[in-house]
Amino acid sequence: MTRIAIHLLNNDTTPMEDVVRLLMHVFGLKHAQAFELMRQVHRQGRAAVARIAQGEEAAVRGRLDYFISAMSKPVAYEVTDDAPDEAPFVEIAGLRPLEDYVAADARRRSQERHALIVVMGCVLAAAAIAAAIILL
Repeated sequence: MTRIAIHLLNNDTTPMEDVVRLLMHVFGLKHAQAFELMRQVHRQGRAAVARIAQGEEAAVRGRLDYFISAMSKPVAYEVTDDAPDEAPFVEIAGLRPLEDYVAADARRRSQERHALIVVMGCVLAAAAIAAAIILL
């Protein structure tokens, strides 16, 4: 069976942590493996991050495009038919739906915004108290 390779391309704007998250969520990789592949992409400018069966190309493109869109980060990738043996083999059928990850990320971002609003409210209240004391 022909194996297809997914290559990520390096860029200077997407944070490394986001690339690691993409590799973990889209391809089901463990953190250490995703981190090492991210470093390889960063150092070499391009790296094969997954091998897939030829019939799963559309599903993988869909997962990648969905996650990249949800991240709102410019991530470029290529799909080729020269899959190196060292690239991790990924079976798409066994992976968790991306919607679960995207929903969890949205909840986390919402909680972070709420915490920031609370902190800003406290800072404004403290500033108002300080200004009132100074005016007295």
